[in-house]
Amino acid sequence: MIEDAGIADEDVERAWRLTRAAYDDPEFEGLEIDDTRAIIDSTGSSLHVAFRGTATPLNAAHDVAFLLRPLSDFPSLSVGDDVWAARVHSGFAKMASNVSDRLAERLEKWPRKTVVLSGHSLGGALAILVGGALKGRGRSIQLCTFGAPPPGDAQYARLLDGVPCLRFANRCDPVPRSLGGADHGGLGGLVDLPMVREYVHVGTHVELEPWSETWRHAVEAVAGRQAGAALATAPAPAATEPRPAAEPSTAQQLWSVLSNSVSNAATRIASKTLEVHSVDTYESHLRAYMAKRRASLEGSPAEAKIEF
Repeated sequence: MIEDAGIADEDVERAWRLTRAAYDDPEFEGLEIDDTRAIIDSTGSSLHVAFRGTATPLNAAHDVAFLLRPLSDFPSLSVGDDVWAARVHSGFAKMASNVSDRLAERLEKWPRKTVVLSGHSLGGALAILVGGALKGRGRSIQLCTFGAPPPGDAQYARLLDGVPCLRFANRCDPVPRSLGGADHGGLGGLVDLPMVREYVHVGTHVELEPWSETWRHAVEAVAGRQAGAALATAPAPAATEPRPAAEPSTAQQLWSVLSNSVSNAATRIASKTLEVHSVDTYESHLRAYMAKRRASLEGSPAEAKIEF
């Protein structure tokens, strides 16, 4: 699958290291404008740029500004001449347009290097949009995203046809599925509404989550149904005890049990969502995926240890 995209394993591993560092590592050169943060690593044969994911309230506000707007509304993100029909996520595009020109100027110091852009979550969507802008300026680019939502519609995705792009995702992570009813790489949209169903992912989908993990997440998300067991095993009232046709205390108890069950289920699902989408979970799954891949390529029965 990685071979199909044309991105080297070492670039995937390097992209992840920089993607993680984009959240809080001050070691790397970079820039930050209006809460859009990107860091740069120029030490290898290729030039790596990673974007930070959602980390501030302003980032979150841009995340939910999901109405599609014409790409032509954001001139700094132009991919080429044929952009009139393409539409992009308005919040992501605003953030990407804040840094695209400045970043392009910064990267002019390395004009011959291929630029590998990466990011987790929101950062992955920004990587694609800024990568498209660099492509429009004639730069050679590659894209590597982790748990990222789609940044635009099918026409925008077509503008990036031929660009090496790997899109890593966990099966139970709702963020990559949060927008779009159609998909290039096998992830269908969770929300089938007119305003979001036209989103389409860019690149080759790589599934990181093993089925054993998927089942574990599913069980944990629905576990703890003590309320149902309590109702089933509650003692029946004595036959001689007078019982009103509609006893308020029983109704109140039932409502309390139901409301607590819904609240607990929502809490478990929210907690599980944060876990599955977290940087730590992606790192764990990517490490296992790359170790299996390396062992397969080397013909070794033992999986290699991957350190990021």
